[in-house]
Amino acid sequence: MRVNSFNSQTNNPIVLCLGGFDSIHLGHKKLILKAKELKNELNLDLAVFTYDNDIGSIGGKSGGLVFTYEERLSILNDLGVDEICLAHFSKEYANILPMDFLNQLVENRNISALVCGKDFKFGKNASGNTDLLQEFCLKRSLRLYICDFEYDKLGNKISTTQIKKCLEVGDIAAVNQLLGNKYFIEGEVVKGRQVGKTLGFPTANVEFPVDKCMPKSAVYATTVCIDGKEYKGITNVGNAPTFNCEHNLIECHIDGFSGDLYGKKLKIYFDFFIRNNQKFNSVNQLILQLEEDLKVIR
Repeated sequence: MRVNSFNSQTNNPIVLCLGGFDSIHLGHKKLILKAKELKNELNLDLAVFTYDNDIGSIGGKSGGLVFTYEERLSILNDLGVDEICLAHFSKEYANILPMDFLNQLVENRNISALVCGKDFKFGKNASGNTDLLQEFCLKRSLRLYICDFEYDKLGNKISTTQIKKCLEVGDIAAVNQLLGNKYFIEGEVVKGRQVGKTLGFPTANVEFPVDKCMPKSAVYATTVCIDGKEYKGITNVGNAPTFNCEHNLIECHIDGFSGDLYGKKLKIYFDFFIRNNQKFNSVNQLILQLEEDLKVIR
C-alpha cells in the first residue's frame, strides 16, 4: 500500500474515498465497498483520504482517536486499499477554502471517480458540502457516488462520536458491532511494575498511545496476537487501585504464554467487558478474583 501526501503528484488512475476515516466503522467500510466495485469496473487503484493526526486536537475538542494513524494503515491495508492520500490537519490546513481543497486534490492526482458519505464536509469551517462537490464533479466530468449513512440496530447513524461514547462506558460489544471488527490497541511491550509475576499472573505491559481514545478503566477479555499466534488474555485498562497506582496502564495476562516479550509489538483485540477496576482488601483477594477472570475467558 502506497502512502502519498495530499500535495504530492501521482499519476496512477484512482477511485478516491473522501472522509476522515478516523475509526473505519461500518459506514466507512460501506464507502470502501462501493469504491472497490468501481475499482473492478474501471480498472482503477483504490485510494482513501485520511489524516496522520487527530483533527479534533486543533480545536481542543477531541477525546482522542479510536484508531491511531498506524493502526488505521493496518486496517486499510487489510481492506485492500492500494493508496493513502495523506493530509496533516493544522491551523493552516483548516483555512483552505473548499474550492481550493478540491482543485488541489484533482490537480495533484489522476482521479476517475470519487466516493463520499452524504454528510461529507470540507474546507474552511467545514463550509464545503456534497452540493458543491457535485457541481465541481460535473464541470470536471468526474464520477461521484454519494453513499447513504449506515445505521445501528436502533436506527441511529453510526459515527465515530457514537463509538467513543461506547468506549467511555466500556461497552466493547457495541463498539465491535459498530466497527464491524474488534477494537484493538497496538503497542510495544515495556517493563512494568513486575507485580503480576509475583502473584502468579505475569503481565505484558503496553504503553497506551497518547493520541488514542482510552476505554473505560476496567478489566476486559482480550485476544492477543503474538508472532501470528492468538492467545486469550485478561487485560486491565487504567490504574491499579489495590497497589495505589494512579498511572494509566495496559496490563495483559496472556493465558498459556511464557516467554520474553520486551520490545515486541503486540496487537490486543478487545472481546468483551469483564468487570470494573476495584481496590481489593488483600493480595489474596485479588488472586482469587484473577482466577475467576481466567474462568470467564476460558
